[in-house]
Amino acid sequence: MSVDSTLSSHWFDPEFDQENLPDYDLSVLAFRDSLTFVLTRLGQVSGIIRLADLPRKAQHIDIATLRSRIEQSGLPQGTVHQLDLYYRDERYSLLPEVLAREAEPRDFLNLRFSLGAAEPAEKQVKDELACFFVGRESLATLLQERCRKFSQRSYGMLVAQEAMRLSAGRQEILLADLGSRNLDAAIACGGELRYSNAFPVRTAEDAAFHLLNLYRQQPNPPMVMLTGDFGEGTRSLSFIAPYLKEWHHLSIDSGMKLHPEAPGGGADLVTLLNQLR
Repeated sequence: MSVDSTLSSHWFDPEFDQENLPDYDLSVLAFRDSLTFVLTRLGQVSGIIRLADLPRKAQHIDIATLRSRIEQSGLPQGTVHQLDLYYRDERYSLLPEVLAREAEPRDFLNLRFSLGAAEPAEKQVKDELACFFVGRESLATLLQERCRKFSQRSYGMLVAQEAMRLSAGRQEILLADLGSRNLDAAIACGGELRYSNAFPVRTAEDAAFHLLNLYRQQPNPPMVMLTGDFGEGTRSLSFIAPYLKEWHHLSIDSGMKLHPEAPGGGADLVTLLNQLR
């Protein structure tokens, strides 16, 4: 089922135990106009719920509508142990943590992006990296009610960390993760991040332009890892494949399984599941 569908859809493992919901963790991917909930327990996926046709504006300021839609989505009611909210939004910036200690998130983000007066500017620090990103107030407030521990993060940080993981002890890696509205790209070598950025995209041509432009700027051709909407047979892949020296599709690590009946497939979950693992 497409993430852009106006219908909600869900799947649960037969062994899912709602009575013990506090034993589970919940990851939430917040796209521009949809939400995907991934329930995990002991390192395995126990449920996936997709809620589409939910504009970013509603996620930011309309808590009543948001609450109603989530309650009707099939997401189990109750409190999970840990809830991590990831914003799939091109408005973020990554830099070494040592350079970001004195930076105020809103001032820093306003150097590159336009933030609404009521849009919260957030900061996340991990692996000696600092990420400044734009939050969504209503969504964060509502989800905090459903967990014992809560964090909100930029999806761009996930992409950067996955590129670092893939490049450890190997050649330079360019990881390109294509979503429905933006392309996240990160370059790493030897486990160290060299580049991170996001590009707004509306068409397959947009995605190809940004990726190939970045690829050609590198002194030596990196190995390209593709995920998200760069699937087999897609227009985006057909535009870029002839111009890449070496590319592969990113796969889910063998330790993390995704059931074939999971709604929407799993192309948009690969980066998340690998980092959860």
